[in-house]
Amino acid sequence: MPKIYDKNIKTEAVKRYKNGENIDKIANDLNIKAGSQLIRIWYKSSKSCYSYSIYKDCNEVKLMSQKLKKRFYF
Repeated sequence: MPKIYDKNIKTEAVKRYKNGENIDKIANDLNIKAGSQLIRIWYKSSKSCYSYSIYKDCNEVKLMSQKLKKRFYF
């Protein structure tokens, strides 16, 4: 069963990675077993909704997108 990490740990890891800290050190400090690969995945997913982050949470944007597709594309 995969381990589920707290949102605060994910945010801290991505923040430190963006600031240029060594990714292996971050994984070790935060006790992230999957290591650098998982932090890179979190980093990429944090960038995917960057332009909307001022106004909406990524989940809200995805939900609105799905509703619009259903409404206008039958």
